[in-house]
Amino acid sequence: MKNYLEHCKNQKRLDGKTLKAYRIDLNQFQAAVPLSDISDITPEILEDFIAGLHRIYKPRTVKRKIASLRALFHYCEYKEIIIQNPFYKIQVKFREPVVLPKTIPLHTVESFLSQIPCTRQDPLPEEKYPPRYRRSRTPLCHRHADFGTVLTEKGGCEFIR
Repeated sequence: MKNYLEHCKNQKRLDGKTLKAYRIDLNQFQAAVPLSDISDITPEILEDFIAGLHRIYKPRTVKRKIASLRALFHYCEYKEIIIQNPFYKIQVKFREPVVLPKTIPLHTVESFLSQIPCTRQDPLPEEKYPPRYRRSRTPLCHRHADFGTVLTEKGGCEFIR
């Protein structure tokens, strides 16, 4: 394992934080699977280890730990330390839950509101409104008046004041 981390540092030129994460992940694997020889590791042992990771960690963390192990076994196969990579015999694809953002950025809200048609079919052009009323270029419809203070002019569309 030490040779692999040196390879990652010198040949692959991985960042220090990536090396630290690899070291932590590989040490955790070594502690959980106490085998004397890396060639003794079977797909069944890896599947059990990955199932244990799923019980403890979030999917994104598990994915990173699997990537660390997969890279280690690929290196061992490349250097002919092992004959066959045990990851070839298992499928480790799984769905990550979709996490919605806690807040919606202002430009996204403005883009969304600009897609909603006004209640009037032919709103007056923006140039008809006096400049003191033009604080926003995004017209809001009458039904969206609760988004802030609005001023209604003759055209039927409203602008944020």
